[in-house]
This record gives sequence, structure tokens and C-alpha cells, in this order.
Amino acid sequence: APVSKVVVWAMIERFQHPPSPEERAIIPGGERASERLREAMTLANTRIQRLSYPGGGAAAVAAYLWEGKCAIAHIGDARAYRWRKGQLTQLTEDHSLLNEYIKLQKISPEEIEDFPYKNVITRALGIGNESTNPDVTIHNVEQEDIYLLCSDGLHRYIKAPDICTLLTQYSDSPATACDALIQRAIQGKSTDNMTAIVLRIDEGDSISQGYGRTSPPPSWFYAPDGQLAEIPPQFRPPPEGPYPWNPNLWRE
Repeated sequence: APVSKVVVWAMIERFQHPPSPEERAIIPGGERASERLREAMTLANTRIQRLSYPGGGAAAVAAYLWEGKCAIAHIGDARAYRWRKGQLTQLTEDHSLLNEYIKLQKISPEEIEDFPYKNVITRALGIGNESTNPDVTIHNVEQEDIYLLCSDGLHRYIKAPDICTLLTQYSDSPATACDALIQRAIQGKSTDNMTAIVLRIDEGDSISQGYGRTSPPPSWFYAPDGQLAEIPPQFRPPPEGPYPWNPNLWRE
């Protein structure tokens, strides 16, 4: 959907320039990472509201790594997982109706599988009220950690033990792990679009990254001759604040 592109490019705009020496000196790393993630999601929220696109709310998850730390920001039911030494940990808590029912003990474990409103989220970007605030958490990073960021189209169709098994099996190849996760979700009868990003922390805090997505971008991103086209004018949010409008950033 158009709103997903808005979120991605808001992140790129906010993070394309490294922090200045002054910013590094004044703001501790954790606060700096949290602030940048929140600013990017606030920017995305503002732009999505201006799109007035039907069903325009968006879930999102993002990670920012620096100096042995990893900041995770999320809203909605997009998730972040960490695989460490064969163990899988979910680092985010879904902002969803189902999760609220579970926390309030209004649903039994047997009823979860057939719960009819699994796709209802309680926070999202672009819905225009207090429910647009992301959660941000900071985690210590260890060598050979693997981080998985994914949409609900993936994690709703793969059990956590299966995610752990695949990340263990393909721990040396993030790209292969992405492909395997996508294929397992398809085998699990996922009919939703899905995104998976896998980050592996290598020696010296270097990062190997793999990316996989099953569904192609929406058809309106492409010109009839197959060449990439700009986002249509009705979907272009106006510039605001210190973030200049750059149409080249809105290309596939």
C-alpha cells in the first residue's frame, strides 16, 4: 500500500545523515537512537494523515544499531525477534486486539487460533490520535546475534519454534534465512503481503543483512512500459518541518 512507502522513506530521510559531533557529544547514544526513531515515525504519521488514503493506517518496526546496542521501535503488530545461541526472543509486544484480550485473560489458549479479529491493531501510524506512539526499547548486542524484523503476514503463519529452527539452520546466511521464512509462511497458507529483514551481527559489530518480500510493489509504482514511475501526485505528501521534499526519494 502507499502508506508503507511513506514509512520506509521517512526512516531513510531521518537516518540518511549520521549524527553530528555536537549531537554525539550532547545526547547519549540510547537517547539519540530513541529520538531519531520516534522522529521518523512521527514524520511518517504526519504524511500518512495527509494522504487521506482509505485504510491508511500502518504498522511498522525499525531497528537502529550503534556501539554494541540495538534500539527497536515498533507500532501495531509488526514484530522484532532476536536469535541468540539457538534461543529466540520476541522483543516487541503486539499492539493488537488479540494481545489485549490475552493480557486481560478474556480469551483462552484454545480460542486464540480461531479468534476472528487477529488483524485488528490498537495502535497504528496515520490514524490521527494518541494511538500513534511507538514503543522504543534498547538491547545489548552480542556477536552472532540475529535480528528478525517482520510483518504480521509472516509471523501469523509461522510458529515461534519454526522461526527459531530456520534462523538456526541458516544462521550464516541472512538472505537464505529470509527466503526460507517467506516460503514457510506461504506453506502456512499466508495470503497477506509479507516482509522480512534479517540482520546478523558479525565479528567487530559488522552487519550482514538479508531482505525478502513475497508480493511485488503496488502496480501504480510502474509505468506501462515497465519503467519505474514516480508516486502519483495525489499520494505525494507536502514538505514539512526541516525535512525537504525530495521526489527522487520516492522512487522504487
